[in-house]
Order: sequence, then C-alpha cells, then structure tokens
Amino acid sequence: IAQEDDPTICFAPGMVRDAFVYMVRNYYEGAYPDWHLGPSMRKYAGNARIRDGMDFNKRVVSRMQELGWQAEPEVTITKILRKRFERNFGDVDVLAWDLRSKRILIIECKDLQFKKTYGEIGEQLSDFRGEGTDGKRDLLRKHLDRVELLRHHRAELQNYLGLTGIATVESHFVFSSPVPMQFVNGPIRNAAQLHTYDDLGRLSLFQQPS
Repeated sequence: IAQEDDPTICFAPGMVRDAFVYMVRNYYEGAYPDWHLGPSMRKYAGNARIRDGMDFNKRVVSRMQELGWQAEPEVTITKILRKRFERNFGDVDVLAWDLRSKRILIIECKDLQFKKTYGEIGEQLSDFRGEGTDGKRDLLRKHLDRVELLRHHRAELQNYLGLTGIATVESHFVFSSPVPMQFVNGPIRNAAQLHTYDDLGRLSLFQQPS
C-alpha cells in the first residue's frame, strides 16, 4: 500500500468497465443473495427473477415446439390434476409431450448467470442439493416433489394431455448457460436430465429415458 500523500495509482480501464457492467447487471437482474440488501431490493429481486424466468420459459416452449414437441409454459399442478392439495406445489415451468413416443417431460427452466468465483459456484450448487433449510425446500427439491406427484397421478396427467396407453414421465432441467450442476456428482445428476438451451436439439422425440 502506497504511503505517499499523493501516490501514483495504476488501474486497468477494461477491468473497471467490466466490474461496473457486472455490478449493474446483477442489480437489474436481481442476481444477488436475499440477505445482501434490504426489504425493497429483496422484493425487486423477486420480481426481476419472475420477469426473466417467464421470458426464458417462453423461449424454451418455442424451441421445443420447433423441435416437434407439444409444449405449454407455467402450468399449475392444480390445473393439470384438477384437484387441490394441502401443500402448494406451484407450477411446471414447461410441460412438453409427444403423442407418438408417449414421452412427457416435466421441465424446470433456470435462467442463471454464468458463475466464475468459488463462492458463486458453491452458492449455486447449494440451491440444487435436493434438501430443505429452515423448513424451506431448495430448487431441486421443489422440482422433484412436482415430478413425484405427477408420476403418482399419471392417469390424470395423461388425461390432461390426451395421451392413451403407457406414457413415461421424465424429469428435466434446462439452463440458459452451462452451470456447475452439470459437472458434479450429486442428487440432481441422479434425479433429472440436465440440458442447456442450446443443446435442446439433442433431446430426440424418440429417445427413451434411461
């Protein structure tokens, strides 16, 4: 650390620019921990994530339809099964199906930022452990609960989609960019098929689930 009264300071303008853009983008997208700021910014972050998440869901639906699937965005469990439950299971981000192969895809879509630091990667991984903390289910656990419920009520699900015979119900995640969860062993790798948006073309209509 320079001790002079008027020290010479060197910095790289490109790094300052990148840091500023990164900070502003994070605030706009609400991509910061909920504990980081006060109630107003936590509320804004929730709204921003809903806004961006719904846009990404629609992109995934459009892409799936281009690939030959039938698909719907943001379908509530109560709409699919035509009944209410004591717990709020939320909605399926993208419900996709094919009448010929009788495949039903329960897709959880996540428009997540590409993480670079160890801390950011660890924080992202902690959201997909398939567990709960302080009575709250993490992102993976919520998805798996929906998949389990729909598999249990397979007949009602198939009736909603107009599918006859024996259909398969598959668990999928679609991310907007590569994420750490694709490269580690753990519950998410065992309980769901993981994709990025750009790789959806590999999801063949006639590919049988493993």
